[in-house]
Amino acid sequence: CHAISLRGTSGSPAPDGATKVRIAQHVSDLRAFVDALDEQHDVAPVLVGHSFGGASVLKYLEEAGAASGAALLCSVPPSGNAPMTGRLIRRSLRTSWLVTRGLALKTAARSPKDARALFFDAEVPDEELAAYMKRFAADSGVGLDLVDFTRNLPCMSAGADGRAMWLGQAPPILVVGAEADAIVDEEGVRETASFLGV
Repeated sequence: CHAISLRGTSGSPAPDGATKVRIAQHVSDLRAFVDALDEQHDVAPVLVGHSFGGASVLKYLEEAGAASGAALLCSVPPSGNAPMTGRLIRRSLRTSWLVTRGLALKTAARSPKDARALFFDAEVPDEELAAYMKRFAADSGVGLDLVDFTRNLPCMSAGADGRAMWLGQAPPILVVGAEADAIVDEEGVRETASFLGV
């Protein structure tokens, strides 16, 4: 089992001190990692992607990347985060402000209250929450270029039926959501599942 840090995430450097990375750069990082594993193992890995990591896995599979399987956990759906954001605003201005504050303004890396409200329940001990917040801080220096991402959404590879046109070459894929997820809603999870024919 390997957990990789894509360019600009978890404190990994971005090229030339950039503050944004493109989805293609994350796909390139993923491909380089899988290619290196390929030299050591006979079987392609099962890829697990969470949030924007799930979108990176989708784009990697779209480009016929090698994998024995994939699991997408609360993944940004193929249409991106804009439709989810719109639904969130219509449902709750308070929650949409929490998400904006916590992610765009990066308060989840500084405020235990915001971090807990977005990602954890009351049972997570304060010390554990603090450790996760350090990871959030390391991850907040460089962001995904959302303008570039919007131009390269996974849904652009959908056929007339709304499903990914590359499904015929895809490995088995599992799509998982979470009932209490404050960010990726049920509609987003269902969209991802429908896009993948699961």
